[in-house]
Amino acid sequence: MSRLALAAAAALAVPLFAVSPAHADGGPSSPRPPATAPATAAGAGSAGSGSTALSPTDTPPLTAGLRVRMRAPGATSAALSFLASHRDRYRIAHPHADLRRVGTSSSGGVKAVRFAQRYHGIPVLGAQYVVRVRASDARHVVEGTSGRYFGHLEPDLTATVSTRTAALVAQRAVSRTVRNVRVHDGGEVVLPFGRGLLARHVTVTGRRAGSGLPVREETFVAAGRSQPVLSYDAIDYDTPVDTTGHGFHGPALPLQATSTARGYVLRDTTRGHGIETYDANREDLTRFAGGGIPSGPRLVTSATIPFTANPYGAIDAQWGAERVYDFYKSLGRDGLDGKGGRIVSVVGVSDHGGAFPNAFWNGDEMVYGVGGDGYRPFSASLDVVGHEMTHGVVQHSAGLLGFGQSGALNEAVADYFGNAIENQTLGIKPSSPLDGLMGQSLCRDETPAACATRNLDKLHTTAQFDGSGDDNGGVHDNSTIMSGAFWQARRILGIAVANRDMYTLLTQYLTPLSDFLDARAGLLAVARSAGATSTQLGRLRDAFRVRGVVAGWEHSVAGMDSRALYPGMSSGGNVSVGGRHWVITDAGRLGDRRPSVYAGRTDHAGHRLISSNSHLVYDVPSTDGRHAAWSATATTAAGTTVRVQLRSLSGGRTHTLASYRHAMVWATGVDGLTTAWTLTTARGGYKLVVHRSGGRLHTVRASPQHMLGDFDVSGDTVYYTVLDFRPGGSGLLRAYDARRGSTRTLATVRPVSKQTVAGIYQPTVVGSAVYYVADRGRRSLRDAIVRMSRRTGHQQVLVPDTARYAPRFASLSASRKAVTYESFERPRLVQIPSTGGRRERVSCSRGAQTAFAAAGGRRVLWTDFSVGRMDLVTRARPAGRC
Repeated sequence: MSRLALAAAAALAVPLFAVSPAHADGGPSSPRPPATAPATAAGAGSAGSGSTALSPTDTPPLTAGLRVRMRAPGATSAALSFLASHRDRYRIAHPHADLRRVGTSSSGGVKAVRFAQRYHGIPVLGAQYVVRVRASDARHVVEGTSGRYFGHLEPDLTATVSTRTAALVAQRAVSRTVRNVRVHDGGEVVLPFGRGLLARHVTVTGRRAGSGLPVREETFVAAGRSQPVLSYDAIDYDTPVDTTGHGFHGPALPLQATSTARGYVLRDTTRGHGIETYDANREDLTRFAGGGIPSGPRLVTSATIPFTANPYGAIDAQWGAERVYDFYKSLGRDGLDGKGGRIVSVVGVSDHGGAFPNAFWNGDEMVYGVGGDGYRPFSASLDVVGHEMTHGVVQHSAGLLGFGQSGALNEAVADYFGNAIENQTLGIKPSSPLDGLMGQSLCRDETPAACATRNLDKLHTTAQFDGSGDDNGGVHDNSTIMSGAFWQARRILGIAVANRDMYTLLTQYLTPLSDFLDARAGLLAVARSAGATSTQLGRLRDAFRVRGVVAGWEHSVAGMDSRALYPGMSSGGNVSVGGRHWVITDAGRLGDRRPSVYAGRTDHAGHRLISSNSHLVYDVPSTDGRHAAWSATATTAAGTTVRVQLRSLSGGRTHTLASYRHAMVWATGVDGLTTAWTLTTARGGYKLVVHRSGGRLHTVRASPQHMLGDFDVSGDTVYYTVLDFRPGGSGLLRAYDARRGSTRTLATVRPVSKQTVAGIYQPTVVGSAVYYVADRGRRSLRDAIVRMSRRTGHQQVLVPDTARYAPRFASLSASRKAVTYESFERPRLVQIPSTGGRRERVSCSRGAQTAFAAAGGRRVLWTDFSVGRMDLVTRARPAGRC
């Protein structure tokens, strides 16, 4: 498989960041100005250009303090009538047609009616609007609104992407980073980026290579482009008989069980539609990544009561689930879904039969690992149980999407309620040193302070915001910025009031794309409505202020130390450099155009369009400094046609070198008279095609048991890799001479054992040397970086794969003076001399550094993701130590 797939996966791991202008602390708020910062994009070498900035919206993100009476038979009718009668303010032209009610929650006499936006019947991702209504004297009074409604959408609904194509694209994007892949179609959706983008939602489940953790990758494949534009891992980690059970939380935990002919089972029928706990008996975690209980696990059973055995923390899981239910019941909520739905926990899940010290909410139920590596099963800590189950409450209320700021809010809300449930149940006082600790009971030997995964009393600010792109946009690290402020609200407002206000914020104010400032404004509005004093409101503002959650914070913490060549991009496919010129794909500042190819110089800012601004999708550009090659794709009802095109950077005619039906071009390369590209066709197979000016096309194929990978063009020679994914398979580096039509093998990389697979990736030709990434199938997943002489074949390992600093799933680019590389696990660029030597950080920017290319000397270009924007940037030399 081409390293291209890895690049797409790496880029898609970078989350979308929403831009948030100033929010009012409360009261009716003015419309938000258009967002101009980009969201995520497919990165280095990606097959697709990325997603774009959130569409502008004139609908206010939050209004509060209203008292508008509406004559209507119910809260839903009152809400819709209110929006229809205030079109000038809310900019929702057809509320009854464009909005679909997805739920109603009640708190303090107020009903929050939640609507999801549809565009011509197609759901708009994350677009929800909430109207808060209070019944009064047979009338209804609208008290406020919040959420996101995108009124400027004009997506091209004639574009299509088939279920089969979308599944292939989504699977290919994660092919090297996810194992045991299964693909599920989620239907069409409109992404609220630019003028709107029609896409197909595909869910990929499996196991993350290396960590082995379960994966549920939500991928959105653009219609008419057949490429992923947004992706994130939706697994939420942290991680009637009256009886008792002996668990980690005590020797006599109160339980509700059910008597059967064979004994007693952990099934509580007194709460909602039941609470149950199943024993997976060390089945592999992959089976539980996609939701629903597979065949095999059975209800935890005891021949007698009380329950004395506690297999894998089953008693604690059942007891904890009952405590969580009771806590939310005290707030007026019947179960995680608000409808008394069945609550299920599964314990005893393993990692290939071994230790799995973790837990997660998979969208349907709680899943707890067997523990190990010094940890108890994660049900041993009630705050973890409460945290993970709160993800279920979030899913059925605000629906906060699991990336960027909304994902961090999701984790922050789960932290707050998880800790609140534990402290209330166990009687932990605010004065206790355990008050703010999360997961302090998980370790077998460590002290609570040493064991805790997070401390909500520790100050964490936006100045420490993780914009690296890891963990869906640092959702766990960044969550403590907000959970710390929420936890401080308990001391300001009082525990009972804070619990109620936080629940109201979650169920009546927040929507899937809410950000930090939305949550700040919402909590202040809730507190004011609930009767908080001016002193309390001032202290609450201070709790957010000291954590840096203030208007405009996104643009003050980027930590940029580079020069922008193309600022404010909306997409960032592969960047290619030749001589003093670069080319890249972009879709316009607001993503309101089809992806096109732009070019510029490496030594000063500025860019120009070099492909036609037409209905075609232009992608995967490359340049040698004199010419640029790219793919141009047209999608019609009859199918997809893709062309490979070539044009001089100085202007002139665009030449079409080849055209294919129902195919996908993954990469292009050009040097002088030779152009090459890789593609897949509807008939299957991965092909390398070589074109020499004035000559015919030559197709390079691999044997049936092998697969072609990455390539680079130098003069008349194309250097390419061949991969064998069978156990014990080796990776080959070969050279194809376009003049002679001959092929020779230059290097072979063999695996460390017959059970693993080796590979060579990203051959890069510079002068008399070829650089490449060598993957020998080590369990550490670390790669080596190798320099090979084109004349003698001598090979020098510049970065050994046994070194602790060796990259995982590395990408590289090189010049005559230096080699620059990055690791999939941490998208930070590192540079070493071309013959080996000291490692230096290219940039100290805290944003993710993905699509990159060496530009001569020690200069590097890359797409840099800060908190709220994406720029093509450059540095002439490394920053050094950071």
